[in-house]
Amino acid sequence: RIISEKLYTSYADYRKEYADVHYYFRISNEGLALFDDKQYEYGLIFCEYRDDIFQRFFIRLTETGDDKSKTWYTFGTIDYEPNVLP
Repeated sequence: RIISEKLYTSYADYRKEYADVHYYFRISNEGLALFDDKQYEYGLIFCEYRDDIFQRFFIRLTETGDDKSKTWYTFGTIDYEPNVLP
């Protein structure tokens, strides 16, 4: 519902290594109200876009009044091997 009702604001990461791969969407207060199990004050959708496909996305939710209480949901897979730099 958050996506279909456009209950988010998009913003870009302008760092060169992320500009064409990572997309961020802040969930609005109306979108956060849809989660009725807990009260959240902050929500972020983080997407990875590779080879013209949204391959994986995360939803991060922070509970009201407690920055340490975070919930993460991850969906999708990545079809590449990440490089580990020394």
